Amino acid sequence: MAITTHDQAQAAMAQILAATTADKDTADQHGGDPVMNAAHAAATELDRIVHARLAEQATART
Repeated sequence: MAITTHDQAQAAMAQILAATTADKDTADQHGGDPVMNAAHAAATELDRIVHARLAEQATART
């Protein structure tokens, strides 16, 4: 099975979300960091947007 742009987008988003989650968790263990909170919130919103867009594209193909 070939790796598609769809698969690449999902993989990239998963890596970004995992990285910001780890950074936020580390910051939270040391009293928190508003920058890490904002970065994680932005990554979470980006994840939502990416998945919504991929779903729109999948619907458009059918």
